Amino acid sequence: MFFYITSQLPNGYKVGIASDIDQRLQQYSTLVPNIKFILSVQTGSAEEIEKSFKQRFYNHRVVNKNSSQNTKSEIYQVKLKYLIMHFINCMHMKQRATILTDNNLAFSKNVYLENNINLHLSNYYLPYKNKEEKFKKFNHSKIFPKLKIGEINSIEAGISERKTQIFNGRLTYYDFDFSSWKEISNSYLKNDLINQTDILKKLKVKKINKEFKEFNIFKNLTISPYDQALSFLSDIWFKKLLEFKLIRSYSIKKLEESSGWSSQRLRFMTYPYPLKNSKLILNQG
Repeated sequence: MFFYITSQLPNGYKVGIASDIDQRLQQYSTLVPNIKFILSVQTGSAEEIEKSFKQRFYNHRVVNKNSSQNTKSEIYQVKLKYLIMHFINCMHMKQRATILTDNNLAFSKNVYLENNINLHLSNYYLPYKNKEEKFKKFNHSKIFPKLKIGEINSIEAGISERKTQIFNGRLTYYDFDFSSWKEISNSYLKNDLINQTDILKKLKVKKINKEFKEFNIFKNLTISPYDQALSFLSDIWFKKLLEFKLIRSYSIKKLEESSGWSSQRLRFMTYPYPLKNSKLILNQG
């Protein structure tokens, strides 16, 4: 499932989830031609994070005037920076780093088609001198750099119920240490046209392969190798970011607690943000 935040609409930012992110963008584009996703991330925690947004930003959700009961909509009058910060915090509480993909089909309707997916660490983690840049360049685009950290390939497929099913997938990822990460990330900020392959060879960054096999949890719930590989690498990079001191220190023990004042659920669903300085100022013109 994808979690997303759209570009700014007249009343604020639309926040939501979608199983097919490309189809959702197409649906929105018929109503708002220039709309785009400022943030779109595949995560197994998308539904829980969406609920957290509704609770934490409750006082800043736009009322749906088309509803007879004046219910709250999923449009938020909050500065984009604070929306992204809350999303990142939710991901980190789930002990996951934010990783972006360049092929959404593998996580959407065509999950069983053969796909090759490149994995990139979000620009949020790059060491910008101006910290505001990591919010503006959170997602990748043609003009923003993207740092590849691995790829996923299908290695075995078969036919089942008229669909091409993937049974096995292979994750290949770069095992960065702090020194190699620092050098390549700084090089990217200086020149995003660098040849990453050449630099990785020069730095002798080790490549690691790991295979994943599709499995069924329930009759109608299949976990693909793509989902497993992405979650696995996201977990590895969360630990690397802690080790490299690129994110604030999290207590793994507290994150794993199921009750108490520091429990994950309480921190997800507790009182709404006061947001004294974070309310979005709309253009009244």
